[in-house]
Amino acid sequence: MDLAVEFKKLQKSQEQILEMLKQSNTEKKELKVYSLDELAAFFGVTKRTLYNWKDEGKLPLIIVGSKSYMTEAQLQTFLSKNEVKPFNNRRF
Repeated sequence: MDLAVEFKKLQKSQEQILEMLKQSNTEKKELKVYSLDELAAFFGVTKRTLYNWKDEGKLPLIIVGSKSYMTEAQLQTFLSKNEVKPFNNRRF
């Protein structure tokens, strides 16, 4: 295995990734915002439960006036931090 050839391949891949990131940053991005009603339906809980999660520091909500919202980025972060993984797949 030639290390110089492998290095060139890695360098080319890195350049492609950086170019893709640069293009995605220049594209206009739409900010998706979810209301409490949408979040409650998504999680299958009541709005009171969402407020409890917020009070416990689990759910980041943006409060504008008397309305509460969550951005798509916040939702993705929340889901990744609170992912439920299978405990055990044994069959009895």
